[in-house]
Amino acid sequence: MSGKCLSGETLVFTERGIGRLRDLAPPDAPLNAFAPIDVCVQTREGLQRATQFYSGGEQPTIRLTTRLGFTLEGTPDHKVWTRREDGTEGWTRLGDLRQGDWVALARGFECWGNQTELPTFDPPSLRFPPLREGNRVRVKVAALREWDCGSPCLQGEPKGGGQKTFIHPREQECKVPTHLTPDLAYWLGLLIGDGTITYRNAIVFSTKDPFLAEQFCELSERLFGYTPTHKANGKDYSISSTYLRRWLHEIGLDYATAATKRTPRCILCAPRECVVAYLQGLFDTDGYVARKYGNVFLTTASRQLALETQMLLLNLGIVASLRTKTLQKGSYYDLGIHGEDAIKFHQTVGFRLAQKQQRASLASEVRHPNKVGIPHLAPLLKVIHQRIVSSRTKRKSLKSCKAVESLFYTYIPNGRNPSYATLGHLIRYCHENQIDCHELDALVLQGYLYDPIIRLEPSRAVVYDLNIEPDHNYIAQGFISHNSTYIRQNALIVLMAHIGSFVPAERAEIGLVDRIFTRVGARDELATGQSTFMVEMTETANILNNATPRSLVILDEIGRGTSTYDGLAIAWAVAEYLHAIGCKTLFATHYHYLNELANRLEGVANYRVAVKEQGDRIVWLHKVLPGGTDRSYGVHVARMAGVPPEVVQRAEQILREFERRGVQNATQPPASDAPTVRTKKLQLTLFEAEAHPVLEALRALDITTLSPVEALLKLDELKRKLEE
Repeated sequence: MSGKCLSGETLVFTERGIGRLRDLAPPDAPLNAFAPIDVCVQTREGLQRATQFYSGGEQPTIRLTTRLGFTLEGTPDHKVWTRREDGTEGWTRLGDLRQGDWVALARGFECWGNQTELPTFDPPSLRFPPLREGNRVRVKVAALREWDCGSPCLQGEPKGGGQKTFIHPREQECKVPTHLTPDLAYWLGLLIGDGTITYRNAIVFSTKDPFLAEQFCELSERLFGYTPTHKANGKDYSISSTYLRRWLHEIGLDYATAATKRTPRCILCAPRECVVAYLQGLFDTDGYVARKYGNVFLTTASRQLALETQMLLLNLGIVASLRTKTLQKGSYYDLGIHGEDAIKFHQTVGFRLAQKQQRASLASEVRHPNKVGIPHLAPLLKVIHQRIVSSRTKRKSLKSCKAVESLFYTYIPNGRNPSYATLGHLIRYCHENQIDCHELDALVLQGYLYDPIIRLEPSRAVVYDLNIEPDHNYIAQGFISHNSTYIRQNALIVLMAHIGSFVPAERAEIGLVDRIFTRVGARDELATGQSTFMVEMTETANILNNATPRSLVILDEIGRGTSTYDGLAIAWAVAEYLHAIGCKTLFATHYHYLNELANRLEGVANYRVAVKEQGDRIVWLHKVLPGGTDRSYGVHVARMAGVPPEVVQRAEQILREFERRGVQNATQPPASDAPTVRTKKLQLTLFEAEAHPVLEALRALDITTLSPVEALLKLDELKRKLEE
């Protein structure tokens, strides 16, 4: 594995909800190796299946932070999607990023879990030792006063009599829900926001707001059968129950301080409606709405809680900026939702608290701060502008549309980044006037959030990665993350090194070469009368005639365009000839018999591409390992490519028969008792047409009985028939 990994704390979006990357690890996942998993992960193209999990151990990492407070930590080789100064987009290594570069984040993909069933709970009770009848019990008076529920009780008398078990009142079982509901999710949001959850035998909710106090008490009684005790200070509402507190821990509510609070696991795996209810409870307590413009804010002492809330909102399509405030008492974290995102929050999530609901009308429909514009659009906008100017069929002039005109005469000169809403005006104008703007259509369709990097910090972390086919990308904490053919990659690296460029490696030792020769791919040149095999041999001849000991030669599947043994013989001879020249060579082949060259020729070594077999499937592990191999996976690839099952099964039967016979008899036809593949004869071959009468006469002619004169007469007769 090339080390393209992310920190285990990275949040990813899956079919099961939002979770940490390390939590996807299968049991006993090996270090520095892949292990099979089966989970669908959110990618740029939607949910795609992750088939392998990679554990990379502790490695040096780079932690990037964007202007809006989005963060990602990964190894230097890990790639993210970026937007470049020339207006193009593509993958960039974390190690190549610089402050000010723009990274892309996905949003609004609505990838939620569907888990509502809560774990069953039967904890071991903290009970007094069993007592026999007549035994005395000593209980401290202070302890009795501590039990708000009354004195100890006797419970569970066995059938045979003789023993009774004393149970602490707080240990008595209470009613707990079996499924997560929006009401329970809202109650958890209240508790995470303004609750004290550090106690082992109680929970305390603190508020002076009558509505929130009423909601907490009403839901507590409905969900658990408890009426919270209102403390003398007028703001605290407590429930004393070790059983209930243990159950809350079981569903993901840790014994946490204000600085270590996290979103409960059951919420991260919950359906959308439960997540929205949880956010309502959280923002009803810790959130507020600004009187000006109706922007929404949330303040918390927990960085992890702020990050998880930011991801939940991003999943809904709401962008929240994250800022850190450092005070004497410690650090606090502010989530800010502005402009059109604030409007979307009020519409999608909103508040249950009346005074906060009223401020939703303050959210501006016009003032959208230019925080999430699209950078480096000037090159594309200049192209669109030229199309508009040169169009003779447009119905409206550019000057008649001020919103569109300002893009070209205000945004571009002043270096401003237009928003998607502003681009929408230009796209509508182009569509109405039949002007091509397909580049803008594609840009708006993907809808990425572009955010500049403000900080890059070196760090270390235990890292992991996923193998996701076929697109090899996934959404990690909002960032679009990537997970080259090997021999082509080497040729490109050598070329980059010789022009003075950086190369994608932590360390590389590259010798000088005078030429780079490649024979890769398969093509024909019918216009010049050259078959695929002829083109291959012509290019191979050029390499063999011009390579020097200083050359780099890349060869891929030499000899595949002819019969098996002809191809093997040519590949073997070419390899020996290149060894005699002494040039640096990478020779990819499926002729396993060439493994023997490593035993015969000094300086020849065998390497193989690592794969993992899972039943009748294979997974490419993207690792090159020392040593040869004695098998190919052509039938597996045929199955993956969609070749009909009956063809694949027949190929497997024939392959097993060839393997049983061995090399010497492999070219003989398969046994007649093997099932055959049915085919339909769709067209006659060129040689199945009716024979010409002249040919039939020639075949019937006995030339040994003809005299010279008879032969001349017969030839004249056949010639006349041919002319007829």
